[in-house]
Amino acid sequence: MYKKVINYLLSLFDAKIIRYQKSLPINLTKNNFHPRTFNYLCDQKKIIVNLNIENGRTNRFFSLDYNSFDPYLFSIKRSLKDNCKQKDLNASILMMIEDYKKKIILNNLSDFFGLNPYENKKLNTYPIWASIMPWESLSIDEKFLNFPKSVKVDRAKNGYLIESNDPKVIMKKDQVNSLPSHVNQYVSLINSIKKNGYIPDVKNSFIEVEILVKDEEFCWKPSGEGNHRTTVVASLGYKTIKSLVTKVVRFEDAKYWPNVVNGTFKKNEAEQIFNRYFEANPPNFNKDWILYCKELISSES
Repeated sequence: MYKKVINYLLSLFDAKIIRYQKSLPINLTKNNFHPRTFNYLCDQKKIIVNLNIENGRTNRFFSLDYNSFDPYLFSIKRSLKDNCKQKDLNASILMMIEDYKKKIILNNLSDFFGLNPYENKKLNTYPIWASIMPWESLSIDEKFLNFPKSVKVDRAKNGYLIESNDPKVIMKKDQVNSLPSHVNQYVSLINSIKKNGYIPDVKNSFIEVEILVKDEEFCWKPSGEGNHRTTVVASLGYKTIKSLVTKVVRFEDAKYWPNVVNGTFKKNEAEQIFNRYFEANPPNFNKDWILYCKELISSES
C-alpha cells in the first residue's frame, strides 16, 4: 500500500527515485581543458555572507537598487507604495507585470541576451526558458531537457497543477497561465517577511547567489533558489541580504567558462552577457518598459 502511494505521488510530478550519485566525477579524459575551467565544474564549499542590496542584479539584468526598473521589482514597489490591501495588492502587481509583457518582444535567446542574432545562430533555435549562463556547468541541452520537469514540480508547490508530461506543453501552459501563481508567491512572501522579517537561518532558506568580479570590483545575482525572495526583500527596503555564495565568476576567466569552452557562446558574447549584469544594462527590448516607468514617475513629480 505504502509503495503504491509513493508511486502515485511520483507519477503526479513525472518523477522517479534514483540513486544519488553526486560523488561521481565528471569525466574530462576525452577533452583538453585548461585547469581554470575546473573551477567552474568542481564543487566547492559554500559560504554565507551579508550582501548590499544596491550591489545586486536581477536575472533580467536590472539593478536591485531603489531606482530599479526591473519589471517585477518595480511593480511590487509601486503596488506597495499605493498601500494596496491583500486582494488589491495581488491585482495591482499582476496588472503591471502583464503591462510589461505586452511591451516586450522576445523570440529566442539571442533576443534575451541582447546579442547579434546573425553571429550565433544556435541561440536563435532555443526558447527563452532554456537560458543558461556562459559560466554555468549546466549545458543548454541539459537545461532544455530538464527544466520543464522542474517547472511542473515548482508550479504544483504553488497551487498550479500542470497535468501534461510533454515538455513543450508544460512550458506553453506555464508561460500562458503561471503569472497569477508567481504573483501569489510574491504576495505570500511579502506578507511573511513583513510579519516575521527575512530570517533564512531558521529554515536554512538562504538565497543562492553568484559573485561577478571584474577589475577588483564586484556585483552579485541570484544563481538558483531565491529569485522571488531577492525581489521581495529589495522591494521592502532592506539594505543587506544574508546569502549563500555558490560561485565566484571572474571576467578574466571568460575563455575558460564551460559554455564558452563547449562552443555555446563565443568569448566576446560571454563577456557581453557578463557586462550586462555588471553594468546593470538590460537589453534593448526593455526600452518601451523603461520609458513607461520614467513617464509614470515624471507624471507624479
